[in-house]
Amino acid sequence: MNLRFRWMVRLVSLLLAAGMLACASSLPPVPLELPPLVETTPLVWRGTAPGGGAAYLMGSVHMTRTTIDDFGTVANAAWRDSEELVVEVDVSLLSPQDMAALTLRYGSLRPPRTLRDEISDQSWQQLSAYLASRGIAEESVTGWKPWFVYFVVVQHELARAGFKTEQGVDRVFLETAIAAGIPIAALETAASQLQIFDNLPDSLEELLLQDSLRRVDEFSREVDALIGAWRGGGEEELRALVFQPLVDVPELEVFYDLVFFQRNRQMAGRLHQLAKDGKTRFVVVGAGHMVGEQGIPALLAERGWQVDRVGGAP
Repeated sequence: MNLRFRWMVRLVSLLLAAGMLACASSLPPVPLELPPLVETTPLVWRGTAPGGGAAYLMGSVHMTRTTIDDFGTVANAAWRDSEELVVEVDVSLLSPQDMAALTLRYGSLRPPRTLRDEISDQSWQQLSAYLASRGIAEESVTGWKPWFVYFVVVQHELARAGFKTEQGVDRVFLETAIAAGIPIAALETAASQLQIFDNLPDSLEELLLQDSLRRVDEFSREVDALIGAWRGGGEEELRALVFQPLVDVPELEVFYDLVFFQRNRQMAGRLHQLAKDGKTRFVVVGAGHMVGEQGIPALLAERGWQVDRVGGAP
């Protein structure tokens, strides 16, 4: 499989699925003030809507190895200037029972079909070998769709490498907002995100699973590199990581349309509606949704917003 495609599926798992699939219950107490920022310079834009209202737009990563306590002076100042936090999904509203019901609804197969009916013999053999190497019973995955088992593999390997969703950027801001009594708005729901992957073509679902099984030993290094790009605020570097696969493999157009472009348009539209009340908001969504000509900042500019980048690498 094309190297760029491998990077792409790794990126999607990080920017999209990690926070979405984690079962959230009670959130731990956190300081009311974000710690001082000194070295990290993540990408931040400031947009002003035509009729008033403003939004600071910050790209995020959904999991890290260590607690993120350094967002840079620009992000800190933007946070202090905002009246409301906006996230992709407000996971604080979801109980473990809620997430279990959603994953069962969208990720499970209808009996009598099993995973073996959905994938090739070669893919099943690769999966069986992986499960045996990790001490995971085959019975635990046979009732699930290939795209969901792909996420199970990715989540398991990243957890083994020490990555934690509760230490991701969005969770830090979400918990801080809850502790401080700051209003929270969501652009999507967990159900809408799961529906995206449930709508992927069958052939693409199996490709995702195959690739994850072949590259389990490389997840940690690749995700570390991606987090490094986020910390450095390199817009062009992140743009290349996200979109070069589409240049190399045009067949991925449907994937990009479902996972990035359609969602970007919907989220930009939601932000445009929210801005009508004149408030200033701090928006934290996956970094992959911020960069490029079809990223949220660019789409807001098309709607008449004044959008300027205020943070990130020079």
